[in-house]
Amino acid sequence: MPSKCQFEEDAFQQLVDGAIGRLTNIVTTPGRVAENALGYDAACLLTADDLVAVVGPHVAPHAVGAAPTHPLHLGITVNATVWTNLAALPAAKIPPFRLNLFVQYKSPVGLSGGKAAQWPHWQAPYFRYEMEPKQLAVMAAIDGSGSGALGCYCSPDFLDAATLWSCTTKATILDHAHFVRAQQLASHGCYTYQSANGPGKAFSEPEIIPREDFPAMLEQAIAAGPKLTFEEAALRATKTIRNAIEDVLPRRSALASLLRQLDAARPADETDANGRRARLLAALEVIQAFEVFYRTRVITVG
Repeated sequence: MPSKCQFEEDAFQQLVDGAIGRLTNIVTTPGRVAENALGYDAACLLTADDLVAVVGPHVAPHAVGAAPTHPLHLGITVNATVWTNLAALPAAKIPPFRLNLFVQYKSPVGLSGGKAAQWPHWQAPYFRYEMEPKQLAVMAAIDGSGSGALGCYCSPDFLDAATLWSCTTKATILDHAHFVRAQQLASHGCYTYQSANGPGKAFSEPEIIPREDFPAMLEQAIAAGPKLTFEEAALRATKTIRNAIEDVLPRRSALASLLRQLDAARPADETDANGRRARLLAALEVIQAFEVFYRTRVITVG
């Protein structure tokens, strides 16, 4: 079972926003209604150096040593070119200043063990969260708007409240915050990672395959298949079994040996090719031996 966070997403956001707020005077958080249109939980304007310090050089390599004229220092305004649904918002809810870091916060779950969906990739405990498609589309548009801004998702690399309180008193929350560019998540349904500064991996949600209608499948197979009597179907199944065991696999070799013993033990009158009853009994013996060896059941439908 997934392990859930012992604290609310808002508690984590407040700490990260507070840490960012100590680096800049411009931090804004939209209300719940405005967030649906704007896509982000918080936005700010940072120097390039401070931006690297917050999200990490692996997230914003272009910000490392950025010249004073780099667009990142200037940021972008919230505009209709990037935010295509601004008409739904009153002008008073749209921030009037420039911003260069837009953040959407997420609370992950912790997963471990072979039953976890992404375990084959990580082979170790990891964190995972899901993205809301409409929200992700806005964040990806922000992130892809040019070199003047980043749109990032941010989540903790811990689940316990004790670590949250420790980060509060020691002012170390940014050391435990995992940032990822929204464009890396586009077209995916969930995101996974193991640590604040380590790599992450986005995954698409598995396709839901509708349940097959077994009776309908049988009816279709009967309609499409040849018209056989029970005897003909049994003889055909026997031929298929005999052809399939003619190789060197141990289990198949053992079954082939048993069938040879049955053939040798069968009375001479039962080997008469013209004896329908004898042929049917011989076929059923082969089918029964196959069922025993492979612990399966052969069903004839018709």
